Amino acid sequence: MEEVGDKVRQEVEDTARIIEEYKQKLAEVFEKKKESLRKEAEQESADIIAKAKQESEEIIAEAKERAKGEAEEKTKLEVERIIVKAEEESTEIIIKATQEAEREVSRIIAEAETEVERIAAKVAEEAKAEAERSTKAVTELKQKAEYDIKAAKEKIRQEAEVVAEAIQKAEKLISVAGNKVQEELEESARVTAKAKQQLEQVIGAAEHETKQELEHRGEPVASTAAITEERAEIVEPVVAVKGDVASRKAGDDKLYQGTLELDITPTVDFVQMQRLLKQLRQIPDLQILLVGGPVGDKTRVTVFIAKPIPLLSILKEMPPVMDAVEQENNIQVVLKSGAGK
Repeated sequence: MEEVGDKVRQEVEDTARIIEEYKQKLAEVFEKKKESLRKEAEQESADIIAKAKQESEEIIAEAKERAKGEAEEKTKLEVERIIVKAEEESTEIIIKATQEAEREVSRIIAEAETEVERIAAKVAEEAKAEAERSTKAVTELKQKAEYDIKAAKEKIRQEAEVVAEAIQKAEKLISVAGNKVQEELEESARVTAKAKQQLEQVIGAAEHETKQELEHRGEPVASTAAITEERAEIVEPVVAVKGDVASRKAGDDKLYQGTLELDITPTVDFVQMQRLLKQLRQIPDLQILLVGGPVGDKTRVTVFIAKPIPLLSILKEMPPVMDAVEQENNIQVVLKSGAGK
């Protein structure tokens, strides 16, 4: 916008400068023409008067010569009359010549003034036309500047609307995402509570079956308190991925994320099962969602992994685990026997 204003001011200044130049040229033309006419008139007048004087002198000389030739026949008075008449004629010629010179000078000056006025009118017309062109250019520049400013304002307004709309969408997405995260956390807590409850039921059922089986075999049955005390005494270190990568089997370092099912065998060793579940809970970013009841010789545990981890290698490092193998979309986990713990 400032550039457009500078350009308009420059156009106005150029127009004023052009008009001033025309005025100066016009004044110079006037002065030159006037001086030229003055000199021309003076020269013309001097030529006329000189010619008149020459003619007058010739008339007087001729009259004197004639008077000398006639002196013998005429009286002195007549000679003087002839000379006076000649002088009068000479004076009359000079006066007429002077008047003629003045008329010629006046005519030349009048023609010069007419020519100067014509030139002045032409110069003024050209200056006026140039001023109109400059005014038109300034007007067009002003209109273009106003249009550009209006277009710039409209563009800024549209961009501001786009930004505002983007901000609103972002805020809405953030709000929806926050609500979804909150819902997922609540659902996770509910599933965790349910899984814990189911696990307690599974452990209770397993203890009951074991008790019945031992009674059926005639073996001594440990009390529930003793089993609970034994569980409480189990303290396992937090499992970490360790060991030389080159010593692992191919695929052990595969990263797992999301929901995954672990099929655990055998199902009759409660202590090893509890150790496994306890160590699973100690893995960062892993959450036990569901512990299913025994189905044949397998117990299915559903877990959720928040961030990618090499779960297969982690399982193989756990003391209760004999082996872990990926099967389709699940991981088959084989526990060590209670005697080999």
